[in-house]
Amino acid sequence: MTDLNPVLQNLFQPEEISDDGFSASVIENIETQQRKIKRLKFASIILLAAIFVTTMIQFGITEFITFALTSPILVLGDGWLGWLLSPVNNVGALLALLRNLFRKVISRNAEWRGSLLPF
Repeated sequence: MTDLNPVLQNLFQPEEISDDGFSASVIENIETQQRKIKRLKFASIILLAAIFVTTMIQFGITEFITFALTSPILVLGDGWLGWLLSPVNNVGALLALLRNLFRKVISRNAEWRGSLLPF
């Protein structure tokens, strides 16, 4: 005779779970939730971008940002050197290069990613 409670023993005994579509339904529910989350993320990004653009248009910030990003770093004149370096001789190109550099430093991958030109 044992002094163990049979009700507690029955609670902690492993039971066989029938797998009649249970795994498939769980995986389907997970995939459905992932699709809903992706759609929600996409919709929120589109909404935020639309709000950002309308705000910028309303306050005239777009002209300021365009002027600031396209202003040259070095004044090289209208000669052939100025024309040759014009794609990379602006603040936008400098920001793109810095972004790529930070991504390289932060990334654990040893490959360079992205473009060195701003377009």
